[in-house]
Amino acid sequence: MKRSERHSGNFRRGAVLLGVLVCLTLVVQGIFGNDGLLTLRQKRREFDSLTQQIEHIKKQNQLLQQQVQGLRSNPETIGRYAREELHMARPGEIIYVLPQAKSNSPAATAANQPPQP
Repeated sequence: MKRSERHSGNFRRGAVLLGVLVCLTLVVQGIFGNDGLLTLRQKRREFDSLTQQIEHIKKQNQLLQQQVQGLRSNPETIGRYAREELHMARPGEIIYVLPQAKSNSPAATAANQPPQP
């Protein structure tokens, strides 16, 4: 009977060891696997970042819609836009335009130089 008890004890130890290994494998897979905890945390950060970007874009969209509405209906907004962006003037106004900063690009350099005879 001793031999069968020893065999039974070894089997039991092996089964427990196998169970522990399976559980350990499942825990490691749950943390580091493709759909594990670390991946879930990364996806959550991406989601939060994208949500913030969406909110920022929505606010920009609202401001642009207000500007469009003002340009469609408000004469003061139209006049301000014409003066600031299009450099237009009312009768009797004088517009001062400051020179733009020089660019290092070849196209900008060629455009700023007078034509050669």
